[in-house]
Amino acid sequence: MRKHMSWIALGLLCAYLMYIMIIPFTDVLVYSVFVYYLSRPIFHRVRRIFSSNALAAFISLFILIMPATLVFLYALSVGVYELGNLLSVLNIPYANAVNSIVLKYSDMVAQISVNELFNAAGGKDGLREFFSVVVAIVSGSLNIILRLMLVFTLSTYMLMDGARFKKWIVKMVYPQEKAFIEKFLNGIDNDLHKVFYGSIQTAIFISVMGFLVATILNTIAPAGLAIPYTLLFGLICGVASLVPMIGASIFYAPATVYFIAYAYFNNLLYSGWWFIALFFVCTFSLVDWGPNLLFKPHITGKNVHPGLMMFAYILGPLTFGIAGILLGPIVLVVTLNFAKTLLPRLR
Repeated sequence: MRKHMSWIALGLLCAYLMYIMIIPFTDVLVYSVFVYYLSRPIFHRVRRIFSSNALAAFISLFILIMPATLVFLYALSVGVYELGNLLSVLNIPYANAVNSIVLKYSDMVAQISVNELFNAAGGKDGLREFFSVVVAIVSGSLNIILRLMLVFTLSTYMLMDGARFKKWIVKMVYPQEKAFIEKFLNGIDNDLHKVFYGSIQTAIFISVMGFLVATILNTIAPAGLAIPYTLLFGLICGVASLVPMIGASIFYAPATVYFIAYAYFNNLLYSGWWFIALFFVCTFSLVDWGPNLLFKPHITGKNVHPGLMMFAYILGPLTFGIAGILLGPIVLVVTLNFAKTLLPRLR
């Protein structure tokens, strides 16, 4: 044993260095696992067309990311358009106001020297503070870009070499119990696939249901109470359904309050209260409660109790931050498979 102490010390040192190198990027690893399970079914289909794993992985991730980008751009365009309409309705003379301010202070600004600006900013201390803010903004932006690139890269390698990596783990950890370790890893893999991919399937179904419900309700809506942007309404309901516990109610409940306030201030509440009530009942039953009840067994699978998954979604963010929304279910799935597969063996 003593002659191997130096090698054991080297192994512990390498393990410690790997730990301190990886732990700051735990969120990147979690997001990469999430993206991997979302894009893996697409990868298997694209792989039948292209022989290159790298090309199939890139196309799969592109197919996954493109719809999310289009939804964001569509929502942004709608927001900009509605903001322009609001400014035109309120008749705010913002252009004239800006022009008058520029004309009023243009002469004053022209007379200010560079030294006066430098002194007004606080001299060297103010300049240092300004540059520190700029550096913080730039470094934060670069950090976000770096993490997104790492997520994309890790997801690509998981798609390309996921099966090979699993075989390597079996060979390195316990080659004598190959079938037993593979059963443990396959159990984790199947449960995580159902949890993550099933959640996206439910979100897509809720988006479609939200669009259909809003479109059908608009056919009987009283004048002035029609639901605007039915497609965007469905998409936001689908995205909101991914929020643990709250789900799509985080969007349609405030939308119902907005309808009530809008109808009250426009003298439509007395004649249109039934439509607002119907809107809430339909969104609650057909967009929120119904799909979650229908898809819940498919999301969690047979091996994960919905109650345990609920606590994982709640306690994960409280313990690990934002990444805990995904890390909590991962920890739960690994723990349950350990208790089911490895624990009886250890006994």
